[in-house]
Amino acid sequence: MSILGAKPNAMKKTLQLLAAVAALLLPAVSCEDLFRPDKPAGPPEIYYTVPEACDHAGEEDVWVQGYIVGAATGSKKIVFGGPYAKNTNLVLAPSDTTTVREHCLAVQLPAGALRDALNLMDHPDLSGREIYIKGDLVDAYFGIRGLKSPSEYWMDSGSSPE
Repeated sequence: MSILGAKPNAMKKTLQLLAAVAALLLPAVSCEDLFRPDKPAGPPEIYYTVPEACDHAGEEDVWVQGYIVGAATGSKKIVFGGPYAKNTNLVLAPSDTTTVREHCLAVQLPAGALRDALNLMDHPDLSGREIYIKGDLVDAYFGIRGLKSPSEYWMDSGSSPE
């Protein structure tokens, strides 16, 4: 007998049963989720809208929800509706019909997967689509409030350029 008063075989079976129950209770994770961290399985539960994000400059690693409405071409200059000559940024707004610069948020698209997937120069069909994007909020980017260093995004499958 062991110190706990149980037989070694009974203890082993109990541990195996507990391990099996724990395995059943763990959420299932698909291989795609493990290898595509830039595309979460669904929209984040906690996020700022574009107007809220504009009031939280300085916060890092936050999600922002908005609609892609254009691209910035220079300080305080935004192209709404194309054609788009820059692939380095996009502009979000609280609705897909917003054209007031002060209501928008400029989003940096650094070279790489996010720029390849989201820039309007290559994907003008993304204009008007709802997006959730994660990054650092700044006071100014292209002369308006901005989001820099994006690390993840989510759009519904109907919004994917792929």
